[in-house]
Amino acid sequence: MDVDSIKLKNSVNCSDVGCAKPAKKRGLCQLHYGQWYRCQVVSSEVRKCSIDGCDRPFAAKNLCQWHHRRMIKSGDPLAGGFSYDSPKKAIEERTVRSLNGCLEWTGAACHIGYGRMKVSGVKKLAHRVSYEIHVGPIPDGLFVLHRCDNPRCVDPAHLFLGTNQDNMDDMNAKNRGRKARGSASGCAKLKESDVLKIRNDIRNIRDIAASYGVGKSTIGYIKSRVTWRHV
Repeated sequence: MDVDSIKLKNSVNCSDVGCAKPAKKRGLCQLHYGQWYRCQVVSSEVRKCSIDGCDRPFAAKNLCQWHHRRMIKSGDPLAGGFSYDSPKKAIEERTVRSLNGCLEWTGAACHIGYGRMKVSGVKKLAHRVSYEIHVGPIPDGLFVLHRCDNPRCVDPAHLFLGTNQDNMDDMNAKNRGRKARGSASGCAKLKESDVLKIRNDIRNIRDIAASYGVGKSTIGYIKSRVTWRHV
């Protein structure tokens, strides 16, 4: 459908063939009006990205949002990103041996530091891929743990399988995930002995707070055991 054939008056349903969505503007639903506004064409042929093999809906310039973003950034919708058909090749090309003996993944990483890679377009954690290559399949429900406690390490000699409980026990044994409590916290203004005195202090909260240089809410939380519950 070209621009000239678009209905200018409002209709009950979208005027594009096969679309039963309610019309919003120019006789088109919101989706098809957006297509017409950006490309001056309304057709089922442009509902998908023009890149071969990409089934994402187009966003602009006949490209999906992902490819259009790459086009703006580098001038090439296919630029950037690493997707390997051979996981072994990825491990060989994107790792470096560090001074501590770990084989570290130099590619992308997730928000908690574990290496991340694409294998045939599918996102996977690098250490799990390395384990499957050098050791074997990972049974359902099991985790791949690090002996070296280095999330970027993909050295199979540093990896071993374990359950979720094994993962938690390993984390606690290495003092990871434990939050400092009480005076051990770098933000603490009080000590455990101060907390005990505050709980036994019969003065009003304002006077107690002024004595210790903290806010009234801090004193209230201590007395009601919302905070410093371990004391």
